[in-house]
Amino acid sequence: MHRLPSIYRRCRQGCIALVLLAMAATAHAQVDKLNRNITYLRDGIIGVCVVLFTVLFTWAGIEIAAKHKRPQDVWPIVLGASLVAAAGTLAAVLVN
Repeated sequence: MHRLPSIYRRCRQGCIALVLLAMAATAHAQVDKLNRNITYLRDGIIGVCVVLFTVLFTWAGIEIAAKHKRPQDVWPIVLGASLVAAAGTLAAVLVN
């Protein structure tokens, strides 16, 4: 059976380790890029939910104050705003 001298085996193992390390560094850079994009997505979801929540509550308040509607009449708007905000917040938590 033919065996390589130990110096060649060590050199081969070192080369394999170096290649694996280079591949890991590249993969780490890709994961960082993905994490950054997911963070932007999460912040966008939260921003849209906050704006939508604010607009719907403002609309409900205007309906009550200016158009003299009862709170029971605008309850679907308030409930919808709460559900949208809760769904967006849950999505942001799951992304994180």
